[in-house]
Amino acid sequence: MEMHHKLRRDPSWDPRGCNLCGQVGHQAVECPNGTVNWKGIYGEDAFVLRPPVYESQLRERRRLRTCDDDAVRKAAEQYAKGLAAQQGINWDDIKRAADASQHAVQVAASQQAQQPPAAAEEGLPDGWAVAYDPNNKPYYWHKATQKTQWDKPTA
Repeated sequence: MEMHHKLRRDPSWDPRGCNLCGQVGHQAVECPNGTVNWKGIYGEDAFVLRPPVYESQLRERRRLRTCDDDAVRKAAEQYAKGLAAQQGINWDDIKRAADASQHAVQVAASQQAQQPPAAAEEGLPDGWAVAYDPNNKPYYWHKATQKTQWDKPTA
C-alpha cells in the first residue's frame, strides 16, 4: 500500500472539502493555508526511488534458494563422521551396517513385489475381483454392481 493511502482524512470533514485543511471551497492544490511538508509526514524513505527488479534477478534469487542435495548430503556425512569420532565409533562400520540394512530392505521389497497375489482371487464367486488399498489390505468388489466389501464373498 502506498504511503499516501495510509494517511486518512478526518472523518468529520466535508467530503467536498480540501484534503489538507478540510475547508469547503477549494482543493488541496489551491489551499491558502500553506504547503504541506510531505517529507516531514512520511519521512525521506517514502520518496526514494527503488531500483527496478528484473525477471532475471528473480530467477537468480529462486535458483539460490533451491537446495543443493549433494552439498547437504556431504555436510551431513561430515557432521556424522565428526559425531562418531567424538563418541569413539568407527564410521566405516556404521556405513557398512547402513548399506547392508538398505540392501536387505530392497531385496525384501523386490521379493514381495514378485509374488503375485493370486491366492486371494482363488475361490471367488463369478463377477467378483480382489483389489488392494494403499496399506496393501485386500478388499473385494463386484464388477457389475460396483459393490465393495472387506470380507471375502461366498458363493
